[in-house]
Amino acid sequence: MKLVRLITLAALFFLYNANNTQAQLSSVDTACLGVPVAFSTTNNSVYNTWVMDTVNLNQTPVISAAVSMAGSGLSTPTFSKFIKDNGVWYAFVTNYHTRELRRLTFTGNPHSSSYTSSLVGVYGTSQLEGVDIVRDSATGNWYGFVVTNDRLYSLSFGSSLANAPASSMYSTSLMFWAHQFGVAKYGNQWIGFIADRNSTILRVDFGTSITNTPTFTRINNVGSVVNPCGFAIHNENGNWYMLVTSLINGTITRYNFGTNIQNNTPTGTLLGNPGSYLSIPRSVGIIADCNQLYAYVCNENGLLTKWDFNNSITNAPTVTSLGNTNTGSSNGFSPFVSDSALNYGIFSQSNGNFYKIRMVQLPPYNVTNFYNPATSYTFTTSGIKNISLFKNMGEFMGGSAFCKNLFIGPVGSKKDTIICGTSHTLNAARPGATGYLWNTGASTPSITVTATGKYWVTVSGVVCPNSDTFNVTIQPVPQLSLGNDTAICGNDSVRLKNIYTNLAGATYLWSNASVDSAIFAKASGKYWLTVTKNTCAASDTINLAVTPVPLVDLGNDTTICAEDVIRLQNKTGLPFYTNLWSTGSTASYLDVSSGGRYWLRASLNGCVAYDTIDITVLQLPLVNLGPDTLICEGGSITLRNKFTSQTGTHLWSTGSTDNNINASAAGIYWLQVSAGSCKTRDTITLDTKANPIVFAGNDTAICAKDTITLRSNSQPAGSLYNWSTGSKQSTTKTNGKGFYTLAVTYNGCTSVDSINVAELLLPYIELGPARDLCKGTTLKLPEYIEKPAGTKMLWSGGSTDSTYTVSQPGVVTVQIENVCGIVYDAVNITFRNCKIWFPSAFSPNADGSNDLLKLLGDIANVKDYELSVYNRWGQKIFTTTDVTTGWNGMHKGQPADFGVYYYMCTLEYLGAKELLKGDITLVR
Repeated sequence: MKLVRLITLAALFFLYNANNTQAQLSSVDTACLGVPVAFSTTNNSVYNTWVMDTVNLNQTPVISAAVSMAGSGLSTPTFSKFIKDNGVWYAFVTNYHTRELRRLTFTGNPHSSSYTSSLVGVYGTSQLEGVDIVRDSATGNWYGFVVTNDRLYSLSFGSSLANAPASSMYSTSLMFWAHQFGVAKYGNQWIGFIADRNSTILRVDFGTSITNTPTFTRINNVGSVVNPCGFAIHNENGNWYMLVTSLINGTITRYNFGTNIQNNTPTGTLLGNPGSYLSIPRSVGIIADCNQLYAYVCNENGLLTKWDFNNSITNAPTVTSLGNTNTGSSNGFSPFVSDSALNYGIFSQSNGNFYKIRMVQLPPYNVTNFYNPATSYTFTTSGIKNISLFKNMGEFMGGSAFCKNLFIGPVGSKKDTIICGTSHTLNAARPGATGYLWNTGASTPSITVTATGKYWVTVSGVVCPNSDTFNVTIQPVPQLSLGNDTAICGNDSVRLKNIYTNLAGATYLWSNASVDSAIFAKASGKYWLTVTKNTCAASDTINLAVTPVPLVDLGNDTTICAEDVIRLQNKTGLPFYTNLWSTGSTASYLDVSSGGRYWLRASLNGCVAYDTIDITVLQLPLVNLGPDTLICEGGSITLRNKFTSQTGTHLWSTGSTDNNINASAAGIYWLQVSAGSCKTRDTITLDTKANPIVFAGNDTAICAKDTITLRSNSQPAGSLYNWSTGSKQSTTKTNGKGFYTLAVTYNGCTSVDSINVAELLLPYIELGPARDLCKGTTLKLPEYIEKPAGTKMLWSGGSTDSTYTVSQPGVVTVQIENVCGIVYDAVNITFRNCKIWFPSAFSPNADGSNDLLKLLGDIANVKDYELSVYNRWGQKIFTTTDVTTGWNGMHKGQPADFGVYYYMCTLEYLGAKELLKGDITLVR
């Protein structure tokens, strides 16, 4: 005997298959256990993910640890595209600043395997942003696209993504600053879209061939889009929709193109920023099946938000924050299906690392085919199966889902079956069946069993083998309760667990994929737990609400000065908390003038936060500059703090920071002493009083041994005098030259004047000894003279000049006179005939005439000759024993000064010894 176990009514099965969501999912409607079922689709797609069991899209994303991309050549990576070709995973990544497109080739699945990096090319003259990779199923060739500010580059890889591509460039004035780019085939048309920063979405039409030169069309800006960055396309009930992120104003807009995705005038709905979570939103992706639709938006700072549209993109979404992905500055994420999960990959601009976010963990019964529109699957259990086909799930250019129910009839020998609960209905209803016979004697399509045992049924008129036998074990469903929905405060967490703890041997599966018996939750959301024991499972759900913790900040510990008052209040500026201060006050602020520790307790909706601040009171510094005072005009006074032991920083009104200052001008002066943040200031007023006007007389001169009386100008009665001679009177006498000072003090102020007394000298003149000159020569007198100012001269010849030239024999007399007396002198001059002589003057100017001082005349009869020349100070400056050599007017290599020089010459002439001496004038 064989027993056939049927689970769901055939009528329900056929009713479900009538739903239009199965239109592009083709398979038989009824199959048998152990027999492969063929599935196919006619819809164009990059990859088809077939799920042979129920899948729940409402999952909490799981972020994997960062993978360092050091050495990959990535520099500020911006957008990426993951694609699989011939069993090999690739990631194509754009470098923002270097304008490079890098190709990462993985040895296995992305994120969990090693890779190699290669440069595909450098494009454009400005930053490189969006990238997309597509395959033309008609030719099997691969094509890539990248965008810069105003250019679109097409890359042709041929039949393999490992090839080096050829490139073509297209430009348009409609592009200003392109961000995301995507291209896909809709029907027989290749269509691309560009999110351009000039607040527009551009459509790029290639026509029926991806290799055609495209046309660019600006789509009307609707829904208040500002600087679009990312977009995601979705088809629902034949209508095309697009979600667009507004980069600058932080909002999401929904475009509705109607039934024609090439519609240039779509309608727009501003969805805004629910929850105020968006700040520079960049990427948006849509994940949907036949009953659920979710969008995920990632900010530039890594914050990820979830938008629940329930079962239609036209609904108003419910938005929740999933927290920061900690991916740093991120620009665009790219989907890929691996490890039985739909993932989004993000390359961080700030650190270059690679992050994988698992968005949906698929059931273990799934198949993903790349560019293969068909698959097959063999079912191991009977019943109605919920079959889902996800086409390009999570892709920005539009994913879709198709669903149908498939009836799997029993075949062959059934294994023993465990039934969970206290009873179970065995339903053998089969389409076309003509009769039923159970071992219990029942002839109905179904029976209800309440005991463990062996059951069989024979079904008449069915396709699959019509009988089977199996053992049924009925065992209880695990007791499970997560308790009532609850709420926690912001930074807290709650331990979620089954309140029934007597479940030894049970296994656990939480909504976050944890298999522990309990988890800690700290984010708002819905959490579910499935407990399985002896193959029986129970599930429960709990809603967790997170109430924000009050923000309390009293600032840093601080110091105030004695007599000051500081106002303590919550610096966050949020006034709606319930406050309690350490003093018992419940006001929003607290004024404090004494030191100590103060705290504020703020509460909101049962959540409490504290902050504490320590106040230290400093004593004011002591400052005293003394009473106001008078100083003499031109005098000064040293100002200092009378409290000399007071330490601290000094600041005077003059800007000085010294401990004391000298003040000489009338005015108001202050000193501020700072001890920590405490400051005290004192002020003093200075006035000036006039100094006496003192005059000791004009500078004068007296003759030697004369006496002069020096006297002060008139001074007020009571003035005090002090001469440098020691006199304390208004006058003093002196008989010598010198510099004399007079100090006069009146009313405490002193002024000083001085007088210079010079000494007049008696004139002095020396004509020298008698002279015996050669005829024809002259002599200039005097030999020496001291002639003070005001001196008069009179020569015997009547001349009053300072010098006298003698050319005739006789006695020459001179009288020299000034106010101090008269001096006389005389000299006798004789002339004789000479054979040799010295000139009275010479001019060493190299003109060939009288250039040397030397002996003239009959020098051939001169013997034992020696000539010496002296300056006026008696220094010998020239000597020679060669009668033919003379002095050329040089001394120590420099020309001698103009003036009178003296010579002395010893010689023998015609047997007679002679001494010739005199003076000679050097003329320049």
